[in-house]
Amino acid sequence: MLTLLWWLYVSECRDFHSDPTIISDSAQVIRGQIKSLRHELRRSEGVGGYEDGSLLELHRMKNVLEEEGIGRTSQVGQTLLHFINVFHLYLPRSDLANPQCQRDLRAIYVAMLHLKDLAQNGTIWPIKLVDSWGKFSDGMLEGNVKALGFFHECLDIHHPQHNYAGSSLLHRLHQSNPRGTVENGETEGWMTYGTAAESNDYEANFEGQYCLLTYTPKSSERASTGDMEGSPRGLGMPSLSILSTPEYLALMAYATCMPSTCTTDELRASVNSELAESGIQVASVDCHTKSQHLVLNTQETVGIVLLVLVCILLLVATLCDQILYLPRWSHHRNGPLKYLLTFSLTQNLTKLFHLGAGKSNQVISSIHGIRFLSITWVILCHQYAFSANTAQNIGDLPKMTLSTLFQIIINGTFSVDTFFLMSGILVTISLLSHLTRVGRFSPLIYYLHRILRLLPPMVLTLMLLATLSELVVSGPLSGYLQPFLRACRHNWWMDLTLTTNLILPHLPDMGPQYQGGTCLGHTWYVDVDTQLFIFMPLVLLPLYFYPRKGRVWLGVVTFISCLIPAIIVGVEHTWPTILLKNDPSASYMYKVYMMPWCRAGPYLVGAWYGYIIHTASHKPSLATLKPWQVLCGWVLAVGAALSVLLGMAPYNYVNVPDTVPDVPRALAVLYGGFARAVWAAAVGWVVLACHWGYGGPVDWFLSHPIWQPFSRLTYTMYLTSVPIQLVVSVSTVRLSYYSHIVKVQETCGIIFLTFFAALFVSLASEAPVLRLEKLLLRPTAPLPVREERESEESRPLHDPTQDDDNTSHGSQGEASSVHHREDSQAGSSGVVKYQSLRNEV
Repeated sequence: MLTLLWWLYVSECRDFHSDPTIISDSAQVIRGQIKSLRHELRRSEGVGGYEDGSLLELHRMKNVLEEEGIGRTSQVGQTLLHFINVFHLYLPRSDLANPQCQRDLRAIYVAMLHLKDLAQNGTIWPIKLVDSWGKFSDGMLEGNVKALGFFHECLDIHHPQHNYAGSSLLHRLHQSNPRGTVENGETEGWMTYGTAAESNDYEANFEGQYCLLTYTPKSSERASTGDMEGSPRGLGMPSLSILSTPEYLALMAYATCMPSTCTTDELRASVNSELAESGIQVASVDCHTKSQHLVLNTQETVGIVLLVLVCILLLVATLCDQILYLPRWSHHRNGPLKYLLTFSLTQNLTKLFHLGAGKSNQVISSIHGIRFLSITWVILCHQYAFSANTAQNIGDLPKMTLSTLFQIIINGTFSVDTFFLMSGILVTISLLSHLTRVGRFSPLIYYLHRILRLLPPMVLTLMLLATLSELVVSGPLSGYLQPFLRACRHNWWMDLTLTTNLILPHLPDMGPQYQGGTCLGHTWYVDVDTQLFIFMPLVLLPLYFYPRKGRVWLGVVTFISCLIPAIIVGVEHTWPTILLKNDPSASYMYKVYMMPWCRAGPYLVGAWYGYIIHTASHKPSLATLKPWQVLCGWVLAVGAALSVLLGMAPYNYVNVPDTVPDVPRALAVLYGGFARAVWAAAVGWVVLACHWGYGGPVDWFLSHPIWQPFSRLTYTMYLTSVPIQLVVSVSTVRLSYYSHIVKVQETCGIIFLTFFAALFVSLASEAPVLRLEKLLLRPTAPLPVREERESEESRPLHDPTQDDDNTSHGSQGEASSVHHREDSQAGSSGVVKYQSLRNEV
């Protein structure tokens, strides 16, 4: 989305640099339109824009206003003048409206005729109606082309029944307009509107209905020429010629407020009739009323019931847990109630927020800090993309990309490879340690634990999104949530079968019902990680049983994993990585970025580091490095990481005019094939150096116990962060200024919200299911919480009960992966085989 918006800006703003006279030409267009409008208002004959004579009567009303002394500087005067200028583009035409809408439109017209009297009596709903309309104003040349108006101001409008008789202003209007006519029972003049009001036959009753309109060109050829003759009239509507191009039309939107009795089709037809000669037309009309948000559909009712049941289960389990600590009831802890206690908030929160302060060579503690910093990087990168659509200065975005440091933001996609690396390290260590102890491999338990670990949180997240997300969304842009909801309710099976990454490229061929994608599209990374996880025993088993041949085999597979994306980039002429240019075909995304055979490089690099760490645990001399080796390791790691992050800077930005050079094919092949593996090798050195005691302050920072609770929540933070960012984005009611400091502030808020959402998902699904898994497959009683905590502090890295967190995650487009913890408890030696296999996931 961010790339598309910048491209749209570039394609239009190119004209400004090539032809500086266009601004003066635009000013001439504005002056010409104002002159035309004044001329039409001053005509003494003719009906004007609407067949009911409203434009002519508004002109006469304007004359009366001047006689009444209502000036331009007053709120009433400004409201009336603005209403006269733009109402034809904000309200349906009476002759195109249904009878109820006609009645209520007349209510608005009569209210405008009596606006001064109404305002003096404290009735200001007509002022609020016009005040809530979106009006284009400052910064249009910087991309401020979405006039969202005021959403809640419109929805709060309710027209009361008023008696307008006895108004001195009404009497003056009668005197100035003796020509009111009635034809076929329809009121055609403002005199008869007033007469209806005086006779108390007027009984309009409506709510405010907020509508957001977008444009599209009737003919791209005509629109691209800037031919705006006959363009939308009115000071409040866009009239600069630059806004007539298809690119800017795609960005433009303006809001209106009309009676709830009028329909979207009536508004669309009315506005299109006004735009008939302009070369543009209405692309979409999305309307909202306050009452529609108070109706619960079946899906939302089911979601509420489900949420209440889950909360009741958690509360009951927690209450039982507290009761069973009493001496007279404690013996029931080992009975059937032990299954209920797995949902206890007390035990799961204690486990989640436990800080293991002890430092041990058997624990890779730096991974906790790397996990949380990586998910933070992901959320920051996503926030830059999600909020671009609501920026009021979208024209400034290209300038921001010119900074070399901006590459750190756009290259947040490498956080995916960080989690691939950690998956490879932990799977390799766990599986090789298990084989060392047991000597055999059980595929059933290996894959079963993976499924039990990933799916429950995903199911709960998907279910809540598909049923309850619409309840927390409101605002001008809330209509953009509908495609997401349709995807959640129709294509959920793609997410739960962990095949999203393989299916997404083929959605256009699967029918219109699949066009919305999936509910949790960002879980494509979980799919890739799982597919590589399935493949890993074929690589690691030879490494254990035939070490020398296994190392050769691992080296060959690692090289092939880098060669495959290099070949695809070279043959298909795709991007080497995600760039800021527009890629309508998404060829890099679908052919390289989301495919497991192209993303295996970092995973296999992690396997090498895991093998080294595992071997060094049996041969401590391998972990002893000389100072020059440590220095070389850090220099190479930092240099490699910076080369990867900044290597595409000369080709990865947006310029005006568009003079960004293409990436040379040789560089694209080299970077596309090996950059991600090189990044994984650099981060892997950080893990290795910190684990072996050569990390210094880096190790102190990454291994600090404060990261542990956040690290245990990273999987559920991954699942919930993107949906929360989507919900926040479509709930925007006012455009915001786009800047680095604003994006950092927004990211901090998103992390705060995501933490609590992730905490709930973890306590309601992840932690209980993993504890149930142990109870069902291990018939031993759990240790008390205090004893369990003490056992955690001293257990070694490869102890059968250790929770090597190895689940990862990512997000669509720039996603990342994270790992989440298991709730493991100290167990008996009789289940060593199963417990060690639990740690292979």
